[in-house]
Amino acid sequence: MRANSKSKAPKNGFPIRWEGGRSVSANASQRLPELARGFLAAGNELVTAKLSFKALHRFRLLTKRLRYTLEMFRPCYGAGLEQRIESLRQLQQYLGDVNDCATTRDLLASRDKLPMAERERLEGILSELADARIATLYRYWKADFAPERRERWWIDYLARFARSRR
Repeated sequence: MRANSKSKAPKNGFPIRWEGGRSVSANASQRLPELARGFLAAGNELVTAKLSFKALHRFRLLTKRLRYTLEMFRPCYGAGLEQRIESLRQLQQYLGDVNDCATTRDLLASRDKLPMAERERLEGILSELADARIATLYRYWKADFAPERRERWWIDYLARFARSRR
């Protein structure tokens, strides 16, 4: 399997400090772009380094946190936010597919009664599947998140289109 332990995705996400005297939409337009910028930087690191399954899982959790955070701000944004949430949902799915390979690999390793030849055969199949899923994940990231124009798509939208709830 391609993943190794050269680099790490952030463990605890990116903290946001809200300003209590500002409206929700004002805080969102100032702070959510920072959150997205950090997320995109972490994802760009992810696809340029061969990461461990543990690091990929941490990035999956980070993706989930960003998606859930954005979902809380639906009232402040329009339909453009739904497109971004859907992109994150798809990314989570790809990361989950990779995580399934890692979990299956761990389960396979714990099967003491499985003959060595069968274990090696299954590990080979699993390794090929993991490599294919990681390649799909990386292609998706590079197409939908990595280009500079996509970073602007995220950052500019979050900065400019927050509106007060009525």
